[in-house]
Amino acid sequence: MRVTKTVKEYIEKEVSSRIYKKYEAEEACAKYEDEQKEKLYEACMKAAQAAVEQIVNENKLDFIETNRIDDCLNLRYNTFTIKDGNDINSCHRWKSRFNAEVNERVNEIIVELELGGDRAKLTEMLGAL
Repeated sequence: MRVTKTVKEYIEKEVSSRIYKKYEAEEACAKYEDEQKEKLYEACMKAAQAAVEQIVNENKLDFIETNRIDDCLNLRYNTFTIKDGNDINSCHRWKSRFNAEVNERVNEIIVELELGGDRAKLTEMLGAL
């Protein structure tokens, strides 16, 4: 069976939806950690802003205006990082592992179909995922 673009897209969609379940927990973990990192950043920026305003007020310099500290500093992505976030086994790298597995499975299915598989074989291979 020759695999057309339409059949390949169908296979990719089916394989992705079946394999995704395996990575849902990692995606949730990465989302949680990113949310916590963002909350920490916001708390630090709020505390830093309060400290700046306090110091300016204590010095009674009427000609000084304070700007928002996060407008002055580009710290959002450099201040905090997720420990081992770039490790291949990190939950933050779930998407690359997911894509690699999907591509591998799709290629296996396409090769099998092009070597003589049919719709029944395709259904069987998708069911085995």
